[in-house]
Amino acid sequence: MVSCASLGEFEQARPIIEALKKKHRHYKILVTFFSPSGYEVRKNYNLADVVCYLPLDSALNARKFVAAVNPTLAIFIKYEFWPNLLNELQKKEIKTILVSGILRKNQLFFKSYGGFMKKSLKAFHHFFVQDNNSKQLLNSINFTNVTVAGDTRFDRVLEILEQDNSLDFINEFKDNTYTIVAGSTWAEDEVLLVDYINNEALVGEKLIIAPHNIKPATILEMKKSINKKTLLYSEFKQLSLRGT
Repeated sequence: MVSCASLGEFEQARPIIEALKKKHRHYKILVTFFSPSGYEVRKNYNLADVVCYLPLDSALNARKFVAAVNPTLAIFIKYEFWPNLLNELQKKEIKTILVSGILRKNQLFFKSYGGFMKKSLKAFHHFFVQDNNSKQLLNSINFTNVTVAGDTRFDRVLEILEQDNSLDFINEFKDNTYTIVAGSTWAEDEVLLVDYINNEALVGEKLIIAPHNIKPATILEMKKSINKKTLLYSEFKQLSLRGT
């Protein structure tokens, strides 16, 4: 079982999934997502036997989910901390690890009133974290089963760089023009991007924005806020099909 919040966390999990499948071909792999932006893109991922949403984290849902899945190993990516699910995994003595974990001082684990969340961390047999700060924070609440192992996303990026990543529609859109790409943007990012687009003389450059939130209403709202010429991917695709 591999638990990812969204698409970015899936990319961090992917090198691990591929290594597991290569070494243990008989393993069945379940990938769970919390966000539609991850599930909708990777619901047909060929190395996973099952891809599904993670149920809301209640005690009852956790019991039912763990009973149905009965995993041998549970892998949580980056900052997937679901206390009821973790507590259930611990009760069932299921080996559980955190990969590419990153922790910050303002999280509940490190507050005097965060006992419930802190207790759930006992489910982890080992923490593989991104940096020394995360390790020191875990050490400060008496967790010593911690290794600084970096970010698996870099493994994935290196792998992607070795592939042919050219896309015909991107090349067509760029048309040999300098192009800035902003990927998986959040609302706060988009405010800055829109401000840049509207207030700068964009001479000789184009921008491609791929929002994290792909709800049509949100995308249309952003499009309306831009006072330069804009084109949705769906509109560009239609123009390409017409040969215009």
